[in-house]
Amino acid sequence: MNIAGIICEYNPIHRGHTHHIQETRRLLGEDTAVLCVMSGNFVQRGQAAIFEKHARAAAALRCGADLVVELPLPYALSSAERFAFGGVSTLNLLGCATHISFGSETGDLAPLHAVSECVDAPETLARMKAELKKGVSYPRARAHAVYSVLGEQAGVLMTPNNTLGIEYLRALKATQSSIAPVTIPRKGAQHDSAGAESASFIRKQFQAGSDPWPLIPDGAGDIYRAEIAQGRGPVFTEALEIAILSRLRMLQPAAFERLPDASEGLERRLMRAVALCPDIQSIARETKTKRYALSRIRRMILCAALGVTADLNRLPPPYVRVLAIGRCGREILSRARETAQVPVITKPASVRRLGGRALKLFELEAAATDLYTLAFDKKVRQGGREWTLSPIVDTE
Repeated sequence: MNIAGIICEYNPIHRGHTHHIQETRRLLGEDTAVLCVMSGNFVQRGQAAIFEKHARAAAALRCGADLVVELPLPYALSSAERFAFGGVSTLNLLGCATHISFGSETGDLAPLHAVSECVDAPETLARMKAELKKGVSYPRARAHAVYSVLGEQAGVLMTPNNTLGIEYLRALKATQSSIAPVTIPRKGAQHDSAGAESASFIRKQFQAGSDPWPLIPDGAGDIYRAEIAQGRGPVFTEALEIAILSRLRMLQPAAFERLPDASEGLERRLMRAVALCPDIQSIARETKTKRYALSRIRRMILCAALGVTADLNRLPPPYVRVLAIGRCGREILSRARETAQVPVITKPASVRRLGGRALKLFELEAAATDLYTLAFDKKVRQGGREWTLSPIVDTE
């Protein structure tokens, strides 16, 4: 049996995501098991997830996934490179994934492989360094450098899913992984675009009080409706603004220096903005420069508020936490318990026995979830959820 890993956010899951799962099985065989490595309660664009992670994991099962494990917070709130490293490392650590499947605009591995090899070549790195000295952004400098070597083939760097796919290929090489990559042509709008069938568009529909349900698969919609009925969503970062600001204003200068992506004085710009600005939007606006994307600034803001430091995503995760188990998920888990290189966590309390780096990471997740739940209705804002929630088990 093939086991295909998919690194995802599902924020929220939509019909384009189900297409990806279905096409992965069509390509690799209908008996292929789908193992998702999914971001938790905060996501890469520097925002709170629209529904909490166990609900999104349960929705993934209803849409074809077999097992959902968590991409820990320091990797989820990270650049594309470290996001990919965290996801690929998680699949490597489980030791049972045969493939990694990702969507791309090109649908062709060849140009993605070519760029992934070119990016780390000495000639490209030298040209990129020269571009950065001109003050251009890192993505633009890299694109220019790769174009100077590969020509038109470098065009795949201009779209977000291709770019993330390149990072998956780089992570596979860097970790000497035996997992085979496959890519599925992306259906619908681009990642984080305003077009229909994008998660970003659906989030905007929720926030505007419009009707997002036609864009959401029925099984997932049932789960999200239940979350809304119980006062646990939809969650928007704005609902956490006061809590985030209070944490930011209590930080010492050393905390800003330890942030991921703190370089070239960006952490000092952020620290000054935190001291003066009345809201998250203005903090981001005052910190941003033309060289850095707004998503990077938003991630830094959340990392500062949640205690995520630059050292936490340098190594592979110290455990794998299971969020949801479907019918074939039990078989994946059974294999993983024989092949995994780190503990596979199904009972949160068991982390206490691990101690060290594993306990530190889980405590960070628990604190982040305690902040996240402040966006729930008052009657369901209880703290300590991270220590009590076992995996969702769905046999439908």
